[in-house]
Amino acid sequence: MKKIALFGGSFNPIGTHHINIIKELVRDFDEVIVVLCGHRPDKATTNDIEPIHRAIMVDIALRGLSSKVKVDYSDLIHDMFTRTHKLDKKYSKDGEVWHVVGMDLIYGGARGESEIQASWQRGKELWCNLNFAVVEREGYKFSKDDLPPHAILIKPDHSGSSTEIRNNTFNHKSIDGLVTSEVKKYIEKYNLYRGVFPQPKAMMTIEDPGIKIVLNERDEKARNLRDNLKRLVDEDNPNLIVVIGGDGTMLRAIRKYWQLRLPFLGINTGHRGYLLNDGDVFTYKNFVVYQLPLLQVDTRSVDGRWRRDIGFADAWLERREGQSAWIEVEMNNGKIKKLIGDGILVSTSAGSTGYARNICKFSLPPYAHHLILAGMNIAEPVNWRDTIISRDATIKLKNLDIKKRPLRGFVDGVLIGEVERMNIKQSRIAAVELAFVPDLDIIEKHSRLNMPYLSS
Repeated sequence: MKKIALFGGSFNPIGTHHINIIKELVRDFDEVIVVLCGHRPDKATTNDIEPIHRAIMVDIALRGLSSKVKVDYSDLIHDMFTRTHKLDKKYSKDGEVWHVVGMDLIYGGARGESEIQASWQRGKELWCNLNFAVVEREGYKFSKDDLPPHAILIKPDHSGSSTEIRNNTFNHKSIDGLVTSEVKKYIEKYNLYRGVFPQPKAMMTIEDPGIKIVLNERDEKARNLRDNLKRLVDEDNPNLIVVIGGDGTMLRAIRKYWQLRLPFLGINTGHRGYLLNDGDVFTYKNFVVYQLPLLQVDTRSVDGRWRRDIGFADAWLERREGQSAWIEVEMNNGKIKKLIGDGILVSTSAGSTGYARNICKFSLPPYAHHLILAGMNIAEPVNWRDTIISRDATIKLKNLDIKKRPLRGFVDGVLIGEVERMNIKQSRIAAVELAFVPDLDIIEKHSRLNMPYLSS
């Protein structure tokens, strides 16, 4: 039977002490699942930074570590904390489950006074029945009598704590050795754990680019530029994704490669290229980077099956046939009981230069923290106006007449199929970094898109 280690925590941030534990687990287990928690009532610090940052730091810290290691984002996505007995039930069908816990949680176990026994939900039952991989920790003396009945010891190279990392960062002390170099760069880039609100805009320096190229193969100019950049290609260990083409090429590249957690640097060989740079970008070493959240789109087909997609630009419902669409629209602050028209679209600010602009005739700069709600030939409500809504909104769309008025769903222009419901919100784990040369004025570029009649 497969042995599975469940290593849960806030990983706020993930440190080298976590990685050393995982390396030890990989030796003894067939699969190691890192479970990222959402909000925890006993750990207010989990809300100190946006959840997307925790997800990204875990991904970049574990990159290339072992194929045995997987990450469970479920709690982070749903902003919840799954209790241990439920996690055990979830994974026990796949093998023999072992729960990774620190030495501090089993102290006093012989007297029935450990934190697991005293504080955990169904703690005494779990103590007696579950398997525990207990991590030894510097400074904690224990008796083997304190161990649960079904336990093994894990001895990592060194101990540490995320609290120390956060405190050192806040007090401008070194965190070298406490986190990987990539995690350190990420913390510094977005000014995390400094007691200030992290900004989506940051500076990035690339001294030695190793690139992965994505291009529009039908564009001769793009092909020629690729040939000129071959000397910089590093397919095995890239630190930058270079996209050559137009906005459509960038969109396809992001959908395919966002999970690599690498910045995207666009070179425009297309028409307008609002998400890309013009000219020779590699005369620069410093770039302005914008972190842009992606959309989480959950759709239910007419046969009752749910699917989840991650989108960069937009998601929409539109009528499949000649009859007008009847759609119920629900948001955090209210509901439109019946919207009648050709369809409705939700766009990110970065995606607003595409289909959304064709509908509502305006766009937003890619870094704006808003979504656009745009209707397609809306008959009711009367005097409908396309609008900007909060990026924190959850938009729920429902087809009110499946048989007579079928609807098709799309995410980033990709057909999902015939849809009964579509729920759209900003993802808590998916984001992308777009890099621009420092001389590029994004506001100016978008001003000219919205006001093309301006003369130079």
